[in-house]
Formats: sequence, structure tokens, C-alpha cells
Amino acid sequence: MNPTRRDFLSSLSLLGAAGLAGPLLSASEAAAKPAPKGGLRIAHLTDIHMCDRPAAFEGMAKVLAAVKASGAVAVMNTGDSFMELNGRTLAEAESHWAAWRKAFAGFDIPVHSCLGNHDVWTPPKGDVANHQGHLGLAQEGKAGALTLLGMPAPYYAVRIGKWRFLMCDSMGGRRYSFGEQQLAWIESQLSELGDGEHAALCCHVPIQSPGAWMYMVNHQPAEKWGFPYGDLQRDLKEITQLLRRFPRARAVLTGHVHYVDQVDYLGVRHLNSGAVSGNWWKGVLDNDFPPAFGLVDFHLDGTVERQMVSPI
Repeated sequence: MNPTRRDFLSSLSLLGAAGLAGPLLSASEAAAKPAPKGGLRIAHLTDIHMCDRPAAFEGMAKVLAAVKASGAVAVMNTGDSFMELNGRTLAEAESHWAAWRKAFAGFDIPVHSCLGNHDVWTPPKGDVANHQGHLGLAQEGKAGALTLLGMPAPYYAVRIGKWRFLMCDSMGGRRYSFGEQQLAWIESQLSELGDGEHAALCCHVPIQSPGAWMYMVNHQPAEKWGFPYGDLQRDLKEITQLLRRFPRARAVLTGHVHYVDQVDYLGVRHLNSGAVSGNWWKGVLDNDFPPAFGLVDFHLDGTVERQMVSPI
């Protein structure tokens, strides 16, 4: 390994550690944290991976109770809401959907969701009869996921106070990317920002994230290291250049890799808030990342601050 590469990977480790600066708040500590004056507080939930397991139901009950007590006015859910829907039987998919509905029954804070790579149901292709028999069902494909998650479209805007949240689709183009049409929509939304209005982009797959690189380093031998295509947006260059043109685009909220990190890059704060499910409802991931969610304060002046909360 030459010094340049060593220095590069070392800097990624430091950035990842910086994203974890400060202690994880308990549910009671989150409830005691004063809400921003004039701004708003959002709960950033991601990678819930809901399923019919006792640990998932118990964990989600604690998370949603903590969200209610925190003063959050809305939930931004950046995808992978379900454990796994790719290539699953209808019975398996229905089990995940039922678990989601049960977990959120009676939860009265608005939830705005993005699609994750595990959220779109497709029947198992190996079982031809089963696959053909389920084609055309309302629950199948991206349209079915939108209905189940209460989303108006694969990508859409949510306005709360002086903030506009662009809920984006990381599977809009070639894996993983937005595609030209969605990039044009983002540009139009940012061009329309009113006086004093700021914007935050929400999507499943990170755009800038040392966690994506460190997940690769922790799970792949060195000879296989390269660009983490499965854990970063392919069009991160185009997205970064677009955001740079609009100074009031202030934050990006993502998930996908289950790692927590924070990167300030060219005036935009990138927040990856780990995973509500942690290690897929099996405790702490890679010794560092327990089940948690982000409590994000959006201020009137455009500044953004996050504290991680682990009520489980």
C-alpha cells in the first residue's frame, strides 16, 4: 500500500469517527432536549427492516415512543422499511407488510418515506409457476411499495415551515442512481425555493459517506477494495455538482449501510443515521453501531444539527 492510499483510508476512518462524536442519547435524554426555536425537529429513521420477530416489535415500540416524546413534528424514513422483499413468496411479503402495519398502528406523527432496495416486492424467479401467478398483483413492484408506504410518487417534495424535504428514489436510474429525469426534478425544486426557505434531500443510498467505505474495508479483503458500488450513489458527482449550485440546499439524509457518519462537504451536511434495526434486529453491528435513529434539528438560518438516539 503506498502512502497516498494509506493516508486516504486513514482520513476516512477519522471522518467516520467524527460522525459518532458525542454520546448516544437515551429516550429520556432525547425528550429533555429543547426543540429549536423557530425551527423544526425531525426524526430520521432508516433501515427499519420490519419483520415478524419479537425483537423487531419490541424495538420499534421503544423507538416510536421515543420519537413521540422527542418533540419531532415528522418522521423522515429513508428506506429499507421491510426486512427483504426481493424474490420472496407472497406469504413472506405479507408477513413483513403486516408487521409494518402493526408496528405503526396508532402512531400519529406524519411519516414520509423513501424507497429502499429491499422495499419492492418481486416474486421468486426460480419458481416459475409462483412467479407467473403473482404477476400483476397490486402489491408487486414499485407501485405496490408506494401504496404500502403511503407515498404519492417514487420521488416527491414535503414542505414543513421554512424547509423543503426532497424525498428521492435511489433506484430511479441505473443501480444506484437518480437518473436524468429525477435530477432535473431536483434542480427545479431547488430553483423554486422561496425567501428564507432551505432544502434537505432524503434518499436511501448515501452520496457522501465514509461509512460506505469503511463497511467495505470491514467486510472485504484488501485485494477486493474498490469503489463501493453497492453502497454509494453512482451519480454522486452529478448530485454534488447540482447541490453546490444552490447554497440553500443544506443537508442530505441517508441510510443503507447501517453505519452512522456525518460529512460536511461543500456547504452540505451529509447525515447517515445508521439503522433502527442495528444488525438487522440482532444487536450491535460491527461492534460500533447499535439500533438507533437520528434526531435532527433544522434551524431557520439553515444550520442542521443531529443527535443520535438509542432507546433500545
